[in-house]
Amino acid sequence: MSRSAAAMWVWVALLPVVLVAGCGETQDERNPPATREKGGLSGPADLPAIPKSGTGSPRITFLLPNQPKTQPLIWKEAAQLDASKQNGIFTVRTAGDGESMAEFVRRVSQEGTSAMVVVVDDAETLGPAIAEARSRGIQVVTILDQVTADGDPVPVIVRGDYGIAAETLVEAAATDATALGKSSEGPALVVYTEDFPEADRRAQALFDALSEAGIETIGAGPQAVSGGQYDVGNMVLETLKERPELAMVLTGDDTSFLGSTIERSELPKGTGVSVAGFLVDPQSFDIVQGSFASAAAFADDRVLGILAYRNAMSLAKGETVPDRIVAPMPVRRAPGPPAFGRLRFDLNPEDAPLEGFDPTKPIQRIESEVKD
Repeated sequence: MSRSAAAMWVWVALLPVVLVAGCGETQDERNPPATREKGGLSGPADLPAIPKSGTGSPRITFLLPNQPKTQPLIWKEAAQLDASKQNGIFTVRTAGDGESMAEFVRRVSQEGTSAMVVVVDDAETLGPAIAEARSRGIQVVTILDQVTADGDPVPVIVRGDYGIAAETLVEAAATDATALGKSSEGPALVVYTEDFPEADRRAQALFDALSEAGIETIGAGPQAVSGGQYDVGNMVLETLKERPELAMVLTGDDTSFLGSTIERSELPKGTGVSVAGFLVDPQSFDIVQGSFASAAAFADDRVLGILAYRNAMSLAKGETVPDRIVAPMPVRRAPGPPAFGRLRFDLNPEDAPLEGFDPTKPIQRIESEVKD
C-alpha cells in the first residue's frame, strides 16, 4: 500500500482512540463526549446524535476475533467514536487465544450486556450461540455476514452494492473517453493494489460492469499491482505504450486511483485516458472535483461500524430494525470535462474537508428506514 493510503488507514484507526481513551473491557462509566478537531475529515462521525433513552443508555459490546484484521478494527473504532459522541456505554471485547466467536459470544452473554455487535467467523456455528444470547434478552447485530439463529435472520449491516456503483463509474469513464478522443467501447484497464482491503472485489465488480456494457477489456480480469501509486502509474504508461488506443482506467482502491490520475495528468492532450474508481478516503475526491478523474464511489468502512452500533442500540431499546441494513455508497461525478495539466493535491488529513461535499448524507435516509 502507498504511503499516503497507508497513512490514511492509520489515521482513521488512531483518531477515535485518542478521543475516547480509556474505553475498554472493564469500563463501566459513560464515555465523555468526543469533540471534532478543526480541519478533521467530514464523514460518518459527524452524523446527528441519536435520540437519548429516557431510562438510561444500554451497554453495547463490540466483539472482535482474536488478532482482528484491518477492517474489523476500522468498524470498531468508528462505532466507538460514535458511541462517545452520544455518551453511550460502549465496551470492546477481544476473543481469547484459540477461542471461536461462538464460544466468545456464549462467554460474553453469560457475563451480561444489552446488545452485541459481532464480527462473524463462522455463520453456522454462531447461530446457536446467538440464539442462546437472545434467550438471555441480549440483542445481536452482525456486519457483512448474515447469521440465522433459531430459524430467524440476525440483523446484518452490509455494504452498498459494488455492482450498482460500478455501472455508474463505467458509464462516466466511457462518456469522458469520447471527450478525450478515445472510443467509448474501450479498451479499458481495470487495476487494483493487492494489499488494499476489498480492492479485488471492487475491481472485479468494475470488470464485470465493463463486460456487461460490451466494453473491451485488457486482460482476462483485473490487474493486481504490488506497490504504491507510482507502480500503478507505470503500469498505465506501459499499457499505453503497448496499446495507445487505451481509453479508460477503472480502479478498485485509493492507491490505484491516485496512481492512474497522477500519470494521466502528465500526458499530452489527446493521449490521455479517463479514470474512475472506488475510494475510501474523502480527501481523494479532490481529484474528481478538479475533473482529473471522471467519477468516484465512496466505499467507507466506517459507515458499517456506525450503523452496527446505532442499530444495536435501537434493538437494545426495544425498537425494530430491518434484517438487512444497507450502507450507502454514493458516486460523485466530475463537474467538468476531463482536465489536463499538472495535478496538485495534498492528502494530509489535517487539511480542510471538501467544501460542500458530504459523502455520508444518504445515511439519514437509511436511519429513517430503520426507525419505521
